[in-house]
Amino acid sequence: MEEVTKTEKGKKPVLTIALGILTIVALGVAGFYFNKYQKTNKILTNPEGVNAEEAKKLTSKISKFYNLPAGETPNVATVLDIEKLKDQPFFKDAKNGDKVLIYQKAGLAILYRTSTNKIVNVSPVSGSPAPSAAPNAAETQVPVLPKQSAKPAEIVVEPSTTPTQ
Repeated sequence: MEEVTKTEKGKKPVLTIALGILTIVALGVAGFYFNKYQKTNKILTNPEGVNAEEAKKLTSKISKFYNLPAGETPNVATVLDIEKLKDQPFFKDAKNGDKVLIYQKAGLAILYRTSTNKIVNVSPVSGSPAPSAAPNAAETQVPVLPKQSAKPAEIVVEPSTTPTQ
């Protein structure tokens, strides 16, 4: 029988430990990317459901400190490029990543910053039944976002004036 030297005995446990750590890291990376794949696949196969889920999460957070319109699920959009929106008054304090909740029936648009859990801006939406705060107040036009789009929509907001009566 061959005799194992001390150096060979010491290398076997180190090699086993290194191989175990490498396996754990590889499984962690694989799990991370599989999770990302699942989320992306969910968005592509059911964008309307994803929008509804996101709207539910956001309204749950915001309703703790702001009275949201009842009986309506908002359309949700994400500000992706603030440079395209910087000339629009509604987005003057917006940052990339902010969320816009659009309540079409209630005539309300809310700009919400998820990173600080604060509302940045609130504005009435023109062409809806919501009353304006003042008779000559300028309203903000926010288009209704298509619910079936898997891609984030670019929001274009244009100020308009209401006719005096």
